[in-house]
Parts: sequence; structure tokens; C-alpha cells
Amino acid sequence: MRERISKIKRDSLLRFKEKNQATIRDYHFNKGDLVLVRNTAIESSLNKKMKPRYLEPMIIVARRQGGSYIVAEMDGSVWQQKVTAFRIMPYFARRSLTLPENIHEILDQDEEALKKIDESEWDGDDILFSDKGKASEVQPELEEEESDS
Repeated sequence: MRERISKIKRDSLLRFKEKNQATIRDYHFNKGDLVLVRNTAIESSLNKKMKPRYLEPMIIVARRQGGSYIVAEMDGSVWQQKVTAFRIMPYFARRSLTLPENIHEILDQDEEALKKIDESEWDGDDILFSDKGKASEVQPELEEEESDS
């Protein structure tokens, strides 16, 4: 019985890969590659029709172990938040752009600041979901009390 279920799962996976072969892309960008970043901030707005879907070309600064990227704008300013892989797609320039060998020469951050960004975690509002599906914000006082005990 288990073997039959395993075979059905494998067959289903193979059919899915074959069916979506043209749409599933796993890009692996290297340091210095030019990419476009999807503007997910507008996806939930009602007037998104005329807004840009992708932000201007960015430079890959580093890739994290989990697959997210640290990116910088073309003027050298580094984004303080990391960008997930599904938001990034390659940028094909109409004319070739030459970047310096050592990408850190044009960035406004030094190596230590980049390591700090790389090691940082999300510090935004945390949301808990109850078993009834309702969301509520986590109270910081409760977290401190739980960690004390």
C-alpha cells in the first residue's frame, strides 16, 4: 500500500515538472549580476495598473544561505532588507555595463555593515494566528515574561 502511494506521489511530481517545465525557473545569481526586483508593495493596492511592476535594475551584493539576496541600487546604496529569490529576475541590459571587479568599491557600506545586514533578522511586528484563523499582534510584555520563566 505504501509503495503504491509513493509511486503515485513520484508520478505526480514528474507530471508537474514536465507540465510546468517552461515556467519554473531557478535562477542562481552571482555577485555583481544585474537584476530586477518585483515591486510587491503595489500588488495589494487598487490602483496598481499604472504602477511599475519591477523596480529599477539592482546589483547583487551577496547571496545568503537560505537563497535570499542582498542587493544595492545602481548608485551604490545598499538595501537594508534582504530580498527573497522569487522577487528577483535577471536584467538584460541593452548595452553592456561594466562594473568594477571589487563591487565593494562602489557600495556605500563596508564589509562589516554588509555582514550585519546578512546576520540581521526580521524585527517587524509579529502576528500570531489562533486555531480559529484570527490574527493578533504579539504583546512584547508577554514574550519577556515567558522568557523569564
